[in-house]
This record gives sequence, structure tokens and C-alpha cells, in this order.
Amino acid sequence: MNLTKIHAFSIKEIVSMYENDKSGGVFSGVHDFRFTILLIILHLSVTLPLAYFLNIWTDEGATLNTTQNGFFHALQNAGTEERQAPLYFWLLSLWREVNGGIFFARIFSIGCSVLAIKFFIDLTRKLLTGKAVFFVSTFFALHPFLIWTSLEIRAYSFLILLSILFLRFYFELSIDEVAPESKKRSFPFLLMIALAGVYTNYYFGFLLVGGFAALLILRRWEAAKNYFVQMLIAGIFVIPLMWSIKSQLEFGTVGFPGESSAAVGIGIIWNHLLTFILPTEIFPSDDISLFSSVRLWLARFSLLFAVALFIKDRGKKIDDVIVGLATIWCVIAAFLLF
Repeated sequence: MNLTKIHAFSIKEIVSMYENDKSGGVFSGVHDFRFTILLIILHLSVTLPLAYFLNIWTDEGATLNTTQNGFFHALQNAGTEERQAPLYFWLLSLWREVNGGIFFARIFSIGCSVLAIKFFIDLTRKLLTGKAVFFVSTFFALHPFLIWTSLEIRAYSFLILLSILFLRFYFELSIDEVAPESKKRSFPFLLMIALAGVYTNYYFGFLLVGGFAALLILRRWEAAKNYFVQMLIAGIFVIPLMWSIKSQLEFGTVGFPGESSAAVGIGIIWNHLLTFILPTEIFPSDDISLFSSVRLWLARFSLLFAVALFIKDRGKKIDDVIVGLATIWCVIAAFLLF
């Protein structure tokens, strides 16, 4: 069966599940499992051939160089050679002990994206209901940005997976009304994900701070106290990285500073947001093309549609989930701006 037939079959199956569901509960039981598998198959049918045929670029070459001499070399040198958090390079060096080829290195990223798709569907079902789960999950699994991260021998897809896992356990522990036994089981997972996130990218800490701020805004005092204790424990384990963080941030400020203002920062965040909604270029030129103009307006209408759909799906009620997500997003944006 060629790729065209695979795509046609998978899309037909997804559409069939959508059209046959008259009750509004798209995903339950067998349909939930089939939907997840079909999205993964579609993602793999695009990424696996490209992972095999595409060449590498500069940053991927640096990753391969850092991880080619085994785990102990990466353990000692990943931070200094890459000038960023080292966990991804430690894991990839172990992965490449099995096979040192380019294709196999990309399989690690693809595997992270596949897991991200599975856990994203689980998370979406917690936050949304009905047809919204179908649209949002499909959009994520087939998004060009996720496909790009699957093909990169860099930490991007691993970081996406960690972010989704963090939100899943965060909502279960702090927002959802679940049994105390379930929360007790989730406690160490949230702690480990927080640690893994900071050891993968220092900016993951912005997400952790956003989670704490959301609980304060929601006046979840007991949950905020427990969350603070968790992050305090995580902070103790991050202490070995503090010198590396300091030196690497100082390295990033060497040279002439560029233009810096709130307007410039907001523009950069908006351009990145456009990339996640409808990818073309991250930094469009001043002489905007017709395609970029269409893209811009499509993105604006998509945002309005997404907000309307989200509000409608939540029964036109601003609940704790919306407030929590909005607070986390605002905290991250504020850190990036200032």
C-alpha cells in the first residue's frame, strides 16, 4: 500500500468516525483508540520517509557531534558544547549506542512526537468535549510545526512531549476534582516532568511559574502549597545547573544588543504565534507578499473562531480550566517580554 492510499484510508476513517457520531461524544472506547492510531499513522506516513531522505543542517550536525562518543562524553560535555540544558543530549547519546545513523537519531524525535499526539488527545479530552476534540487533536497531530520537530535531531519534540505531560498531571493534581489516591500517584510524575523539563530547556521554568500563578489566581491555596513544595524539591535538584545557566545566559548577551522594547517583543511573540497557527515564515519581510497577507488574516479569523469554539464548548462559562490556561500563557509571555 503506497503513501497516497494510506493517507486516503486514514482520512476516510477519521471522517467516518466523525460523521457517524450523532451523540456528540466523539471519542470513547474503541473509537478513541482507533482515532489515536489513525492520527499516529498519518503522522508517521509523512515523517518516516522524510526522516530517511532528508539531509542534516548545522544544528543537527552539532547534536550528532555531541552525542557520537557515548553517554559519558555527553554527560561531561553536552552543557559546554551545546550551551544549553543537557538532558536531551544525554538521552540521545544512550539512544545512539544502539545505532549511530542519522535516520535512527531522528526516530527518537519521531517517537517523542507520537507519544505527544497520544497524550495531547488525552489532555484535550479533559479540557474539551464533543467535536472540538476531533478538530483540535487532528490539527495538532498533522500540524507542520510538529512534523518539522519530528524531523529535527534537536530537543524540540522532546520538549513538546514534556510540556503536554506537565499540563496533564498539573490539571489532574491541581485543577481536576479527582480522588486523593489518584493525586498521590500523580505527585512524583509531576515532579519528575518538571525536573526533566528544566534539564531540557531552562525556559521550561516559565511554565512552572505560570502553573503556580494560576493556582494563586484561582485561590486554590492548598493546591498552591503542595505545588510550591514540589517545585521547591525540583529547585534543589536544579542547583547543579545554576553555574551552567549563569554562564550560558552571559554567553547569550555577548555582542551588541538589538532593539529592545515591549512593542518589538509583542511583535516577535505574535510572529511565533502565527507560526504555530499557520506556518510559513517566522519573521516575514517588510515587503509582505500576498500569501503572507492571506495567512495573516486567516490566522486572525482562526484565533477568533478558536476562542468562540472554546467558549461555546465550555457552556459559555469562564471556568477554572480557562483561567488556568490563560494565566499560564500570560506568565510565559511576560517572561519572554521582560
